[in-house]
Amino acid sequence: GANIGNTLGSFDVTGGGVYGGSILLLPDNRISLGADLLVNTNTTNVSYSGPGTSMKQFNMKYTSLMARMDFHYINFHHFKLYGSTAVGKSWESASNGGTEAKKSGFAYQITPIGVAFGGMIVGWAELGFGYRGILSTGFAVRL
Repeated sequence: GANIGNTLGSFDVTGGGVYGGSILLLPDNRISLGADLLVNTNTTNVSYSGPGTSMKQFNMKYTSLMARMDFHYINFHHFKLYGSTAVGKSWESASNGGTEAKKSGFAYQITPIGVAFGGMIVGWAELGFGYRGILSTGFAVRL
């Protein structure tokens, strides 16, 4: 979590990170097409100092579904270097006790560099920006 304070108050953010799953189909050696499903939850504690000092807790959840396309710069059987882009929709909810707010919006991911190593079990890492995060890592199974 992060704790940031100033003269008016402070807030502390804790979260479990982004969890997700993808399905990818490889119609040819250079491109894969698929979808990402992502879930992110976090809790923010906000405290205000001064008269009427109070503490509020906000719980937030993001669920995103995005269409995805990867372009393979290098595609060998046990090594892949690729870039990825994804666009879709995100559903967001926030609550602070008895009050809950919901909205939906545009979800995206731009990943200029990703690497994958392995045979049937694949480890991967991606560097990008968007709803999957800045640095993403994980494992995949090739069927």
